Amino acid sequence: MGPKRIAAILLMQFACGMAAAELLARAGGGDSFSGGGGGGSGGDGDIGALIYLIVQLIRLLLWLWMEGGPVGKVLCLAIIVALAWGGFWWWRQSQREKQRAIEGKVYRGARAPGRGAQERGFASILERDPNFSRVLFLDFAHLIFTKLHESRGKGDGSIAPYLTPTLREKLNQSSATASNIVVGATEIESAEITDAEQRISVRFKANVLEQSGGESRRLLLEQRLTFARPHGIITRSPEQTLKLGCPNCGSPEEPKLDGKCPSCGTLTARGAAGWQVKTLQTLRKQAALEPLISSGGVEEGTGAPTVVSPLLQSQLRALKVRDPAFNLTALTQRVQHMFMEVQRGWSEADASRLRPFETDTLFDAHRYWIERFVEQGVRNVLEEVTIERIQLAKLEHDAWYDAATVRIFASMRDWYRDRNGKTVGGNPKVIRRFSEYWTLIRRAEAAGKPSGDPSRCPSCGAPLDRVNMAGICEYCGSKVISGTFDWVLSSITQDEEYAG
Repeated sequence: MGPKRIAAILLMQFACGMAAAELLARAGGGDSFSGGGGGGSGGDGDIGALIYLIVQLIRLLLWLWMEGGPVGKVLCLAIIVALAWGGFWWWRQSQREKQRAIEGKVYRGARAPGRGAQERGFASILERDPNFSRVLFLDFAHLIFTKLHESRGKGDGSIAPYLTPTLREKLNQSSATASNIVVGATEIESAEITDAEQRISVRFKANVLEQSGGESRRLLLEQRLTFARPHGIITRSPEQTLKLGCPNCGSPEEPKLDGKCPSCGTLTARGAAGWQVKTLQTLRKQAALEPLISSGGVEEGTGAPTVVSPLLQSQLRALKVRDPAFNLTALTQRVQHMFMEVQRGWSEADASRLRPFETDTLFDAHRYWIERFVEQGVRNVLEEVTIERIQLAKLEHDAWYDAATVRIFASMRDWYRDRNGKTVGGNPKVIRRFSEYWTLIRRAEAAGKPSGDPSRCPSCGAPLDRVNMAGICEYCGSKVISGTFDWVLSSITQDEEYAG
């Protein structure tokens, strides 16, 4: 076999080996409520194959130079030049990818398709209801979605006024029950006004444990709920809105056959007193894989442009006018502290570390997964947690809340191990890089109060070591996660899901 043929074969082998390594490096993408991430270390075999190919290539180059004559020397130099060019090209690409991942290219273009119509719809709702809050509505919709599924086959008087009679009857007659509902993504798809009512459609992606016929299975659900209410209704306070029961008096009793509340007589079951789910569409329903973790690398979406609100600068100026005490540096420091505490609490399976910083809705989801890990004897270990950058993406203001959304770029060693210390998922030797959008909220009346020390109770200044599972500081009795005193974490959205 001549030197040219040997060189061609080995170069093909080398190219195939590099392609295989690249494909393996793309596998996974990190944890997700839907599962399906890559798992296991799987890297030692790739390294061994690469070393073998490099050794064979060096042997070939030496043979060509020593034994191949003039043609061999020319071919040897050509291979070296090609490899040098290829290495330089690969290095340039990796540097560009790294820069995009760390810095996040700022996107300040037009709104996403359909966003303009949605904003016009919200503006029309606000004209009729100055108390309307998108932040509060999303929290309410999340609560309704969860309670709706929990009521399957059981009936629940407190949620009955928020469902049409047809939908309520269908859920009551369901042969399958549901529990452990974990919402992974919530997105408002449309908001519109008709002559008779206001409508908002919301898409949910959730992980649900469904029981039917004595069997249980975990499902990934993607559903669209369309909420509607007649004109003339004014949004109540967050405490009243999230209480459920009769929208007028709060009674948890099932409405009468004529649709009226047994306590106050208000017609509630037909949606006359507030938002009601008119339609429920299932867009996807499939078995959910157990969540696994990637073996490292950059997660999907990390290098994507940051979705920055085109109104951010005007929103920031307006916030500073309303609240001269607002300081972006202080907000960023609070986010940093929250981020590190949430990671520590998650890694140590200690929900109490998360409790002082998260709203009830978000904390319930996090506590569920922590308790599940404990039951299974598995720990999701997070080490060398590093925040690379925090970027402000959006600000909102309404009658009840200020909301700030930031994008956090971070990295960590992230893997699973069992109670015996054995690695059962991920790779403890590899750094995983990712980004997430965090939305923080605070009550509008908190404006004017400087953001305090994030390690202490925002109400009384005591340490956060005695905040109970209801989010109440046991030193002063204040509910510190209400947003009344300072910024609290309302939602975490993966970068590939965030739409602005």
